[in-house]
Amino acid sequence: MLCLIFEDRDIDGDRAYIYNEGLEVLLSKWDNGRDIKRAWPYKNLNTTQRRYLLSEIAYEGFCSGKLLFSEEQLTDKIGECFKSRSQWLTATDEAIDPKAVLKAIEAHHGLLVERAQKVYSFSHLTFQEYLTARRIGEKQSLLATLFPHASEVRWREVFRLIAAMVDPEDFLRPLKRYVDSSSAVTQNRPWMVT
Repeated sequence: MLCLIFEDRDIDGDRAYIYNEGLEVLLSKWDNGRDIKRAWPYKNLNTTQRRYLLSEIAYEGFCSGKLLFSEEQLTDKIGECFKSRSQWLTATDEAIDPKAVLKAIEAHHGLLVERAQKVYSFSHLTFQEYLTARRIGEKQSLLATLFPHASEVRWREVFRLIAAMVDPEDFLRPLKRYVDSSSAVTQNRPWMVT
């Protein structure tokens, strides 16, 4: 993937930039570079909409501690996204088959992979972390829900990515206030272990 990114431009950005470019390669450039036209079950979705769909799946899973998803969980989430984003469909579109969308994401992008029968995960944890951070960065009202995870090792990469994606004033100052207030509570209750 890094070689495909390097083909187009120098790799001189931060981690968030590199992951974004890698995602772009998998979502669009992979087929475009080979002049492949596919019959998508969601043909009218652009790269931004596909990224949003994947970000929703990643964010919901990561927040609930899921690295593995059942086919039913994913198809439910895909169906839910299409219902909440009815503007994604045109009047001529047929009803979306969430299972067909899932299979297309697996076959054409390689971002979701069937690990066992009807059990999926992101092809690499990095993609789930990046897409989770992206979802939070795009909807900054979610930043406050992130702060309670500040001391959790599994959230470390998400924090790093968000710090590179959003204005530091919007992220680092509120995070510092949260950590300061949390440590003040702990200092007032010495028996409390965090």
